[in-house]
Amino acid sequence: MSRVVSGAVCGATIYGVVERPLVEGAVLGGVGAIAGALAGYHMRKRLRHDMPDLGVAVLEDVLAIGGAVLITALAARNPH
Repeated sequence: MSRVVSGAVCGATIYGVVERPLVEGAVLGGVGAIAGALAGYHMRKRLRHDMPDLGVAVLEDVLAIGGAVLITALAARNPH
């Protein structure tokens, strides 16, 4: 639940900065958090036999941070 709330707060914050509806940003951020959690779970499940736990964790963090940077950059480029 805290992951969804955190995603919603981040989405609303990004949407607020680019002057878009906060509720829309919150919903998209919450949904994105759920999607990211599910994708991360399935990625860890598949890779845990082929890679050490630390390698899987680092890969997941790199993908999460890269996705956040990409989303933020796209939101900043297209404010309306």
